[in-house]
Amino acid sequence: MTKYNNGNAHRRLEDAVGQIIEKYNMLEQCNNLIVGLSGGADSVCLLLVMKEYIEKKNLNIKLHAIHVNHGIRGEEADEDQKFSQRLCAQLGVDFSCERVDIPRLAEESRQTEEEAGRNARYAIFERKAQELFNAKVAVAHHMNDQAETVIMNMLRGSSLKGMCGILPVRGRIIRPLLNVTRENIEEYLRELGQPYVIDQTNMDNEYTRNKIRSMVIPFLEKNVTPHAVDKVCEMAGSIQEVEEYIEFEVAEAYDKCVRTIRHNENEPEDILLLAADEFLQLPPVIGKGVIHKALVKMAGAAKDIYKTNIEDVYELFNQQVDKKKSLPYKLSARRDYDGVTIGHAKYDSNEQEKEFQIDITSLADTLEPGVQVRLPLEQMIYMAGEGAVYISNIVLELQESVDFSLNNDYTKVFDYDRMKDNLVFRFRRAADRMVVTADGQTRKLKKEFIDRKIPKELRKQVMLLAAGSEVYWAVGVRRSEACLIDSATKSILRVTFE
Repeated sequence: MTKYNNGNAHRRLEDAVGQIIEKYNMLEQCNNLIVGLSGGADSVCLLLVMKEYIEKKNLNIKLHAIHVNHGIRGEEADEDQKFSQRLCAQLGVDFSCERVDIPRLAEESRQTEEEAGRNARYAIFERKAQELFNAKVAVAHHMNDQAETVIMNMLRGSSLKGMCGILPVRGRIIRPLLNVTRENIEEYLRELGQPYVIDQTNMDNEYTRNKIRSMVIPFLEKNVTPHAVDKVCEMAGSIQEVEEYIEFEVAEAYDKCVRTIRHNENEPEDILLLAADEFLQLPPVIGKGVIHKALVKMAGAAKDIYKTNIEDVYELFNQQVDKKKSLPYKLSARRDYDGVTIGHAKYDSNEQEKEFQIDITSLADTLEPGVQVRLPLEQMIYMAGEGAVYISNIVLELQESVDFSLNNDYTKVFDYDRMKDNLVFRFRRAADRMVVTADGQTRKLKKEFIDRKIPKELRKQVMLLAAGSEVYWAVGVRRSEACLIDSATKSILRVTFE
């Protein structure tokens, strides 16, 4: 493990961060940089070093910090929030805070609190980034996090992709500390005399990652090599290079052997065919990559697609026609004469969707022009082109004039006088319809979802503004052609998801 000499921690860490920023062009086309700030050593170090880097390089980048209070540790979490806010005030950095009820969110989404917290944080970061021009998000993963992730994935039987660990750049997410260790970070902060908060849950060995952090890695450093973290991270870097090559080959193979078909002209759902003639010529590692890519396309998500699912589909090529395998997201694979098909399994169309409803009829009637009313939502919803998005609040505002430039996937305006009673926010129901033409023609919401290629398993996560069975807005998918603003409009209802 790299250890800095006394007095050099500041300079050496800045040099290491500068190298990774430049190697991966992390700040290219960036005018706003959002830093996830928990108040812990890692994120405090990240905020300080990015501020110094931007100033030294004289970059036209505005720094922002977001603190997410998970609502788990009570007063301790509130103190972390206050510390983060004070630090940003001292540094002159724009600060914002989001409070999320992670225990409730975890229970509703059937996730661990750790997983629900991570998903909520990244959804908040993404939403903030969309509000800013040329924005990127910096998070504070470092070499120890990388080593812990790789070891944990290895012990879970991960694929080669999992052994790549944490990537330096993923979309608009950047990780400038990924080539420095936790010890480097703590030395840097000690040299600066910079305090930070300590999250006691990081000491709880009930979590697998904490066991690897506090027990496995120290054992390896003491009994195998003091450079255990460095060596694991070097291996992850080598695997990343191999994985990039494999992904290139998989993409080419996918285009050659995967075709979109329909077994029945009356069947609205596409089916993917993995053609046996081309597929069976592929090396196993490429073929399994093609299967994974096909499953992700049909599911609309990569989560919960495991190695065993890929192996099940792969084995079908050696089985007789009509043999089937059940897969996540209510998908199924079947051996066909020409290869293996992957499609959505049939399920009971009368299956009841989870009931969720916010009735705003009486509230909307009491709105006053120019006064915003926030309704707490704290839900993950699905938005086309973005996937799962965490929404904190729904904002209602009655207006007398409208600025259409503010309209986007998160904000719509309606002629309130033309809207029916019983306005609610809810998820879909079987009889839902939407006005789709200026002359008032309607179509089933299900057909709209199909035409817009919303994955079947995600349609029940699209939030709706509706009255009865009439849908005025399928958030992130389509706004109805009803209740449009025109010259006769007197009362405007603006609805915003934030």
